[in-house]
Amino acid sequence: MLTSNTECGRPGPIALVPPPIVDYTRLIGSGITGGAAAIRTSITGVVEWLMGDEIIGVSATLKTDSPVWVEAPITTTRTFNLIKFDYEFLSTAGSEAIMTVWVDDQPVYKIDERITDPGVNRARHIPVGDLSPGEHTIGFRLDPFTNVQSVARISKIKFGEVVNTLTRIDFNTLLDGTPTSNPDFWRIYVNGLYSPLGVNFRGKDDEGPKFSHPDHPDSSRSTVITDTLRPTHPQAGTFNIVVEFLTPTNFVSADVLSAADRSVRMTAKDASGAILGSTTSSSETISAFPFKGNVALSGIGAISTVEFEAVPDPAVAGVAIDNLTFARE
Repeated sequence: MLTSNTECGRPGPIALVPPPIVDYTRLIGSGITGGAAAIRTSITGVVEWLMGDEIIGVSATLKTDSPVWVEAPITTTRTFNLIKFDYEFLSTAGSEAIMTVWVDDQPVYKIDERITDPGVNRARHIPVGDLSPGEHTIGFRLDPFTNVQSVARISKIKFGEVVNTLTRIDFNTLLDGTPTSNPDFWRIYVNGLYSPLGVNFRGKDDEGPKFSHPDHPDSSRSTVITDTLRPTHPQAGTFNIVVEFLTPTNFVSADVLSAADRSVRMTAKDASGAILGSTTSSSETISAFPFKGNVALSGIGAISTVEFEAVPDPAVAGVAIDNLTFARE
């Protein structure tokens, strides 16, 4: 897949997806198969290649005189499917060029100098296909479109592998496969029953959610977890569900339910309790039971907890969630 810093398209529906959690490894001099002598360069233009050290890593500066390119043989000890690097155009006014990035003789990314911001930029999460450990090549080519010399510097080259996966909990069974549709489960607090998956459940000011059905007590619909059955209501405080992630996540979504004319707000917090962001569902009821749709948060930082409450009046209206989905390392 060839991507670029110029990609655009017609507006359409936005799909909120989790940013990838990627384990990156810096390309250093020892990763160049055969050392500096094995690096190939064009006969036109000028290439300045620096092997660097384990902290800085390798870097290259390309100066056009017609096209200029450099290709380095590399040896990797692990699978990788993404690359990232820093780049900066050091040209004088009037220069226009396209830089193309190649991996194993395949173009994977293009950068247009004309729309690149001044200073150091970063190309992130460039897909290169699933490449096995072993020998590969990475190359950079600069093609000018004016007589003014174009100069580009590439540094901090890294190879990465996506390591996060999505976990979805539908609450229809326990981890041992026991169905939760039996009304006996509607008296059971969820708490740490799903902790092996990386989450605990609690309430902000009570014992936390229990298993339930949207059309309690005789619904055949899937099980949800809800904070609506407390005998001390309303003195116990607001109805809420708090989800604690044992390892911070960068993506959370859930189907949410509440009473008529109520919305459900999901608020994300970091490990210190600071609010990272929030999102609120529609108040419109979807289908025959109090389903308000899906809410999701992504790319706002390391999320340690999310809290679900009905709005307005969280002290009056209950809240329930289903199909909790989050990213795990």
